[in-house]
Amino acid sequence: MTDVAEALADRAPREALLHLSIGRDGSDSYSIALETCATLGVGHRAVAALTALDLMNLLPTGSLFRHIVGWRSIFGSPFRCGQLSLVAVGIEQIVPHATRGAFPCSSVYVYADMSSALGTLGALLSVLPEPDSNSLGRYDVYSTNSATPDEHRFEEASALACAFHHWRHGHHFLFRTLLVNESALRLPGHPGPPWGAAPERGCRFDAATWLLLTTPSVRTELSSSVGLWMWANKWRTPDRLI
Repeated sequence: MTDVAEALADRAPREALLHLSIGRDGSDSYSIALETCATLGVGHRAVAALTALDLMNLLPTGSLFRHIVGWRSIFGSPFRCGQLSLVAVGIEQIVPHATRGAFPCSSVYVYADMSSALGTLGALLSVLPEPDSNSLGRYDVYSTNSATPDEHRFEEASALACAFHHWRHGHHFLFRTLLVNESALRLPGHPGPPWGAAPERGCRFDAATWLLLTTPSVRTELSSSVGLWMWANKWRTPDRLI
């Protein structure tokens, strides 16, 4: 069975402009790489000039990952970088460190627009279970009861189907199939509490609505202030959409 990461690596380079990745190198330091996926013509000159530093906000942040080793988060969103309006789709996989804790490996593809990324979303959906047709109206924070990554595949499929629906209609929609930690909530433009936002550097998320999924293991690590923000945004449970 094809894995989501394999499906992403196979389909995304056909339509994406850039590929940004992060992992660990031989010296046990984070290694960040940015490469082009296609020949960028005159119309993409500004995209070709982007650096990994410009796109750092698309990569995982924070340091607390031990509680979700073996889990992953598929995410996507329109974003702005200077005068450029682009779209990102990627996957964050949490892997154990050889001697301590855990760390994220991330692979992110950058597209010219939402319609260009639909093929990638479709490819990811093709290797996941059939999505729940009732999930298209979800937004804000959705609290799942997934106990294992395998169980969570059904929630991933529903979130991706929701994103496909929104992007196909041109809606600026952000999704994360798992909120791996609360640091992402403080990135520029990312939905999150109005307090404690990060300084405006690099790219900025550009979404009018969003869908962030959580699990019991994730919720135990969230701060009370983030919990309050989620409650204020109508915390969602599997049996109730407020």
